[in-house]
Amino acid sequence: MNRAILLSAIIVLLIILPGTVTGGTISTLTITVLKDGKALQDATVELWLNNTLMYRGVTDTNGTITLANVTTGNYTIYVYYNGSVWKFGKAIDENTTELTLNITAAKSSADDGKLVGTLRTYYDQYKIPILVGIGFIVLILFAYALSGTRYPRRRR
Repeated sequence: MNRAILLSAIIVLLIILPGTVTGGTISTLTITVLKDGKALQDATVELWLNNTLMYRGVTDTNGTITLANVTTGNYTIYVYYNGSVWKFGKAIDENTTELTLNITAAKSSADDGKLVGTLRTYYDQYKIPILVGIGFIVLILFAYALSGTRYPRRRR
């Protein structure tokens, strides 16, 4: 009986303990985004950890966002501004309280940061299927008009 209780307690600890043990937490992390040396206002900043979006914010007039209770880890940071996306890889540890992300028109200045691409609107992504669909509808209407078929008149 004692062995069963001890074994149950160990199993419960093994199940609960990994869920409660996490990396260190930073009380506040300030991220400043600069473009060509100037503060970048209204840029969206996302921090991803292990392919999971952890934090998101929009920069203020000083180009900064402040995030609370950031856990430590190797983050992929995306900066979205004016249809362009920049990618940074940053390791955040217990001593990190500030990050400065400096981007240029062509690429970022981070070691592995780069211009990922530009965002496309819904119409840009589906331009050809939309145009084909519209063309098909116009073609059907044109064929109907040439067929001579008339709507039946209503009797009064």
